[in-house]
Amino acid sequence: MDASWLYRIDAFVLCMGLAVAMLLATLAGTVLARRARRRGMRDNSIRAVEGGLLGLLSLLLAFTFSGAASRYDARGAMMIDTANAIRTAIQRTELYPDDAGAAIRADLARYVDGHVALYRAEQDPSTREEIAARLTVLENDIWERVAKLSHDPSNTLATGQMSPALDRMFGLSHTRQVALAIHIPDVIVLLLFVMATATALTSGYASALSGVVHPFGHLGFALLTALVVYVTLDLDRPGRGMIRRDAQEQAFVTLTTSP
Repeated sequence: MDASWLYRIDAFVLCMGLAVAMLLATLAGTVLARRARRRGMRDNSIRAVEGGLLGLLSLLLAFTFSGAASRYDARGAMMIDTANAIRTAIQRTELYPDDAGAAIRADLARYVDGHVALYRAEQDPSTREEIAARLTVLENDIWERVAKLSHDPSNTLATGQMSPALDRMFGLSHTRQVALAIHIPDVIVLLLFVMATATALTSGYASALSGVVHPFGHLGFALLTALVVYVTLDLDRPGRGMIRRDAQEQAFVTLTTSP
């Protein structure tokens, strides 16, 4: 499935655009308020609207950040669980005769390589789908090999241990692939941008209407809001910006170097 147009735009570009939009909205609010003052308007009840918008923006930022952080932690834990499940399957190949165990280990080694590649292509949906298809083929090959070996009565113990290990490994792998496709919905990102811009407009209007404008305060508000949104989007798109999961990836890399 292709990524949405918004997801394809770099988070830094989006947030720089947000900061600029907020500053322009603040300027527009200031201009409108000065025109209102020239017409004799002095009612500053707009402050109540400004407070309400700030509260709504804070709530939306907190909700979005919390969701992105939870997904980031869940994906990281899923990577470790998947790596541990593969390690268990590799260990249980020792229950088979040497040739059979070596053949399964070779398939599992390719499976590990596929998961490392999946991590490195996490932000490329088309490549990710190709890797997922290769992993599915490998899963079928591994299962067919184990199923054939199960017909030999001497492999009863090995089959009893390997089957649940593979079942868990395949299940975690599929869950991980689905989790990679879940992100902050575009409508929420757009709502964040609309709320932030509307809040900046109202803040600029209220400040200018009262006769006291703090340029650096408005600049700081725009930059800090853009920074929080950037970190939120970066958590939701690890690997594209500053935030990565190299420690979790190492759980797979160690499997490739294990004897």
